[in-house]
Amino acid sequence: MPVWAAKTSNERAILKGHEATVNSVVVSPDGTFVVTASMDKTARIWDAKTGAERAILKGHQDTVTSAAVSPDSTYIVTGSWDKTARVWDAKTGTERAILKGHEATVNSVVVSPDSTFIVTSSSDKTARIWDAKTGTERAILNGHEGFVRSVMVSPDGTFVVTASMNKTARIWDAKTGAERAILKGHENIVSSAAVGPDGTFIVTGSWDETARVWDIFASTQSLVDHAKTSVARCLSQAQRQQFNLVSVPPRWCITGPDHVNEKGPSKWQPKWPYHSNSWRDWLVAIDRGENPPLPKEQ
Repeated sequence: MPVWAAKTSNERAILKGHEATVNSVVVSPDGTFVVTASMDKTARIWDAKTGAERAILKGHQDTVTSAAVSPDSTYIVTGSWDKTARVWDAKTGTERAILKGHEATVNSVVVSPDSTFIVTSSSDKTARIWDAKTGTERAILNGHEGFVRSVMVSPDGTFVVTASMNKTARIWDAKTGAERAILKGHENIVSSAAVGPDGTFIVTGSWDETARVWDIFASTQSLVDHAKTSVARCLSQAQRQQFNLVSVPPRWCITGPDHVNEKGPSKWQPKWPYHSNSWRDWLVAIDRGENPPLPKEQ
């Protein structure tokens, strides 16, 4: 496997040693070493500057599918067809722990931003969260009806995203393992997922020849606030009555969601059907402390 200089595209080094296909490659966050995962049942650590082989990570009984390096660059995680993931010391290449529990191939591995936990995904239709220090299993993310192809952790470490062959991606609480949301819409296998750097959106890729961007909301209120901004209209008086809601519409329907505290009507951006002068004058009167009757619906 060649290493290229980014500025000039000149080949720096060829990382030779594997005896079968190289499935995955990752660079350490500190930029000092490279890790490769291979069908020859090994992973290898290479010096990023010279290309020299530092260590061979032996122990897996089958193809090594993927590798990840902890953000602090102190340890490496590998996943394998042998149904295990393994944790290795990045400096010495010695094995720290074997993560056992999956009942089928481990397809991908990822480390949390604070390096304290590991997440694995598997063809057994689950993902699992593990304590990075002890190797103990913290939670099983159970709900997908197909192989879980990949997994990601949010930048703040609070949630996990899984991508599955059952055409969905799912969001999970990283602490409890509880399912937060199912991302439905793809028409074929969801092969990968990524979380935006600020943790407010997710991107998924699929065999249906599309990628999709999904908004993430930290709370119910943030979802409501987003809905206020995105909806084109509010419920009419007749619709409010139909759903047993109070007759008085929310203030934001008349002022617009971004101008709720604005007293000057010239800056309001009302939603239909509260865009008429009668509703504007009604709210102005309310703000003066008056008690005018509700305008008649037009």
